[in-house]
Amino acid sequence: MPVQVVNKDNNPPTSKINVNKFDFELFTLPDRESLFVGQVYEELTSLFIRQMAKGVSTFIDIGAQHGFFEVLVNKSNPDCEIIAFEPDQENLGILQRNLSLHSINAQVHQTDTLDPNILNANQGTLLLRIDADGNGITILKSLEDFLNDSGDVRLFIKFSPDAMKAKGQKPEELLAFLCDLNYQVQFIDDNVKKFFGYKNGQNWDEIIDSEECNLYCQKKETALNLCFFSHSSQLAGAERSLLNLTEELISDYGAVCSVILPDNGPLEKLLSDSGCATHIIPYKWWCTNSKRHLANFEQRFFESFKQLEGQQILNKIQPDIVVTQTLTIPWGAVYAYEHQLPHIWMVSEFGELDHGLHFYFAFDQVTQFIKDYSDLIITCSDAVRQELFNGDKKAKTVYYSLKKMKSEIEAIHTTKNIFENPDAFHLLLPGTISPGKGQIDAVRAVIELVQNRNENIELILIGYALPEYQSEIEEIITKAEAEKYIKIRPFEEAIYPVMASADAILVTSKNEAFGRVTVESMLLNKPVIGSNSGGTKELIQNGVNGLTYSFGDEHQLADQIQNLIHDPSLRHKLTERGKEFVQNNFSKEKYSGVLHCDMIKIKHIEPIKQYDSANSVKDLNLIEFYRIMLDQGLDEIRVYEQQKEEFRQRVIGLNEEIADLNETQLSLQSEVNQRDQSIDALKSELNERSRTINGLKNQIEKRKQQYAELEQEMLYYALSNSWRITRPIRKIMNLLHRRKNA
Repeated sequence: MPVQVVNKDNNPPTSKINVNKFDFELFTLPDRESLFVGQVYEELTSLFIRQMAKGVSTFIDIGAQHGFFEVLVNKSNPDCEIIAFEPDQENLGILQRNLSLHSINAQVHQTDTLDPNILNANQGTLLLRIDADGNGITILKSLEDFLNDSGDVRLFIKFSPDAMKAKGQKPEELLAFLCDLNYQVQFIDDNVKKFFGYKNGQNWDEIIDSEECNLYCQKKETALNLCFFSHSSQLAGAERSLLNLTEELISDYGAVCSVILPDNGPLEKLLSDSGCATHIIPYKWWCTNSKRHLANFEQRFFESFKQLEGQQILNKIQPDIVVTQTLTIPWGAVYAYEHQLPHIWMVSEFGELDHGLHFYFAFDQVTQFIKDYSDLIITCSDAVRQELFNGDKKAKTVYYSLKKMKSEIEAIHTTKNIFENPDAFHLLLPGTISPGKGQIDAVRAVIELVQNRNENIELILIGYALPEYQSEIEEIITKAEAEKYIKIRPFEEAIYPVMASADAILVTSKNEAFGRVTVESMLLNKPVIGSNSGGTKELIQNGVNGLTYSFGDEHQLADQIQNLIHDPSLRHKLTERGKEFVQNNFSKEKYSGVLHCDMIKIKHIEPIKQYDSANSVKDLNLIEFYRIMLDQGLDEIRVYEQQKEEFRQRVIGLNEEIADLNETQLSLQSEVNQRDQSIDALKSELNERSRTINGLKNQIEKRKQQYAELEQEMLYYALSNSWRITRPIRKIMNLLHRRKNA
């Protein structure tokens, strides 16, 4: 809850609040609380400045108000020099209180006029923010000479058309003046969290609908407006490398980065927090992990292309360069082709050899397409470059930067122990659980060590999993009764504390394109054993900074694991040499620095296009497929939609027929049930009658028996002496009886 504070000097009461998302306290006036508490204040602008501040030497804020950006910059880069200008006495008092609250040593001036002498005294990258209530153009004109003569001065300017018009200024004059100063201008729409490009002479009201927004401006010769196409929104190695690249391009070079993602996921939030704009377009890959998904790829392609075409907001980005991450998607190249933009393809995998991907086209045609539709191809290792693009002059290897990785590892205070047996030697194999990663080698090696060599080992596999491959591994574990010492765990985003709890790390990939886990292990001072193939063999010198084995040879892997267990001095040597190797060979200067230089060159030269003359891709039919969609887009869409509607109606009709058949079936079933009931009743009645008949038969039989017995008795009497003696008497009695009755 905000805490109200009344100043002793009878100044208006202020509120001490906790700023949403950025988690620092700030004094502000009560009527401004909702800007920082109920929402994220100028979200994309603030995140962008926070990331950029990491690489600037000086931050100058004209119109600092209460000092939100001063605190934000200081939290991001405590070494950055901060100079604040605020003419309003009330705001100035609150600004000074906030600087004092966070122990920020900043220069504060009660004016909105910037003395060029202050600027000339500062060296390095300068971040200049201007929020002057519509007076931005006046301040810029006063700094014209300095801006013309300066090096890397990046501008953030509050763009308030209504305020400018109220002072007799035209918003387009400000934009034209910036272009005349040779600045590249970007609109920042904090409402939708997007960057929109601006071309000199363009109508600004066609770009943004907000009453006001921020402009970001950088000298054209060094400015980059980049649009990345990512194949995934998860956090595997390639996605983390993309995140690292965008962060370094923003902080070190002031680049504007918009990233297109196929869906929502953890990468989206991390990109946003680092100052990138993100867009979701549900496009598909042009390959699959399973052959059974190769069917109907034309429809999948068309749906993806339609999604790409339907996103009109992409056209407002107006990027200088389009960058495709990984060879699993062609959509960056398609977008660049359609808009005649330079295109860079970053290839982070072998494709077939490492991940077992099945492409919709012959793989040599896919790699030829990449060559023909890219101005530059960046591979993550020499192994990938030589295998896929050997001899192509546009292909070059650029190793990843490990600066962020190093800082994250150094920031680990506690490990996360996921192992259960404290006495065992702990092996960890992080990475996607898939055939290309070769986890079965590790499983079989550990079973061999435990069951045949009496070693005490616990192995954990951790990462995203392909269900079929995980089931295969689980079957091996179950058959060997190894559940107690081999376990599979789901992916964890914070993997470094988990890796830090292991005794050694395994990289058992069949053909690892780069081997991010390998260098992470070395930075974590963990001995690593990797397969002697792909990019891993560029990183590990066997016996020097790690150990290697031949993929598929679990006995050789078991030998290397046993060597680590029983030789502590070997573990120590490998970890020391491994960390030294990584620190000497991987840096942001060799990664984002090289890429930024290449991008600037590509931006300022005519893109290399071979679309019409590339005979090598005619058999691919991919471009022809796209051209049909480009040339006949609306007609094709209408036909496609009509076919979809006809199909939908057919489905509805079939469903109705099925419903009628079901109803008829139910009716017939009811009749059958009734007949069955009648038959059962008749059967019951027949059984009852049968029982009655049987009863009568029994009675008749009894009567017959009785008559037989009576006849026998009568015969007995008739033949007896008493019957003969009494015969005269019976006659006299019968005669007397007849007379009496007469």
